[in-house]
Amino acid sequence: MKHNRPSEADQWWQVMPALPVSPETQHHAALRRIWADHTINTRAKGRGYYHWGTEDHITPALFQIWAIFNNPQALCTLLKKVGARPVGELRHVQWAYACEEAIARGTFPGFSGRILIPDIVIHYEDEAGCGLIAFEVKKPGVAPNEKDATKLSNYTRLDSMRAIERKHRAFLVGAESVAVAMKLDPQAGVLSWNDMQQLLVEAAYCEFSCDVYSLVAPWIERAFARHGIGSASTPKSASEEATYGTQAAFEAIDATGAPLAVRQFLKGSEIVEAHWRNEKHACPAAWMTNAPTREELSERKAQSSADRRLNRWSPKWRSSLEQLRI
Repeated sequence: MKHNRPSEADQWWQVMPALPVSPETQHHAALRRIWADHTINTRAKGRGYYHWGTEDHITPALFQIWAIFNNPQALCTLLKKVGARPVGELRHVQWAYACEEAIARGTFPGFSGRILIPDIVIHYEDEAGCGLIAFEVKKPGVAPNEKDATKLSNYTRLDSMRAIERKHRAFLVGAESVAVAMKLDPQAGVLSWNDMQQLLVEAAYCEFSCDVYSLVAPWIERAFARHGIGSASTPKSASEEATYGTQAAFEAIDATGAPLAVRQFLKGSEIVEAHWRNEKHACPAAWMTNAPTREELSERKAQSSADRRLNRWSPKWRSSLEQLRI
């Protein structure tokens, strides 16, 4: 059946499969950095978290699926894929999006701007201490260029990262752009969106019981397929109803006894599917009910430069540091 897919969402949680488990978590703060940013969430169709298919949307919508794993070790294969070499067991992994940082003009080779914004930064801790990976992300179908390579080469020179010895840089690109990325920067890791989908499914197989894996894997594949990455049929709703994202579906998901982060992902996946089909859906949690709409956020312009520059990938992040609480 063909559906009249909406061009944009009104609420941030309508297009986020891996919903945070509470508003006080680092995962929620990292996502809010994107969905509350009035400088990118404008009426322009080429940008913004709320517009289907934009880089601002695809990056957190797909990467945040890693949040379903409570075990940091589940991300080991991802880190190795882009050139990191964790020592022993991973003890902690934390990431953030659009990590804006002010710089002195002319102090970074080949870059004349006053801010640098790594698209994703992953910080990890293992038996040898700390390490990080900074990503330059391009959505499928868009190849990186020399400007992107210059930005990427400078990300790990930012002041916030100087104290960390093990630093890596990587491209996250469409499969068709892997060769281009490797040629632009042979020293950088290169991860394709297809690779990431496979890594997520494999991690789910290793981390979860057969019953939970059978619930999670099809929705991982469906999340990527919506953006033209791989192909997957649409899983059935958890409820006996034909529609997705209903209260009955949420209750059926809770009844599975799956880990909380997994249940949030299953609920979020159903909501995204319902929104994708332009169908009505329920709100998955009381604390999301009063979230401001995209229009309200655009009018209020509440996210300051200080909000955008708060270091959310650092293990020193605390909820109390957040100035914007919406």
